[in-house]
Amino acid sequence: MSKETNKVDIGENASVSESAIAVGHKARAEQTTTTGSATPSTPRTPEELRAAVDELIVRIRATETTLPDREQALADAEELRHELALTPPSRVRLKRTATSLRDAVGGATALSGAIALVIQAINTLFAS
Repeated sequence: MSKETNKVDIGENASVSESAIAVGHKARAEQTTTTGSATPSTPRTPEELRAAVDELIVRIRATETTLPDREQALADAEELRHELALTPPSRVRLKRTATSLRDAVGGATALSGAIALVIQAINTLFAS
């Protein structure tokens, strides 16, 4: 009797493009292609910053069960949105709320990268 091993190794110099891989009993693979920038850029205007915060709110809402401090993160993102609507927004409140938001998402890499861009934009657009 032989033992079947289902294994996929991808070494450090390997590359997979436009492919889907499924391994194992009744495995299914699905390939999805998205377009857009591979690395988002830092918002350069207050309007771009507001749009980035709006997108961040959508992404936080989509993490219904995977983000432990989701409610705090959502509250912080909503507070950022509110503060950015004021004329002029408070740089101190923006920075404090963005830092709280960063702490609330913790190690959620997909969100923490977006928050880092928002914090960078706040520091640039609302410099002291």
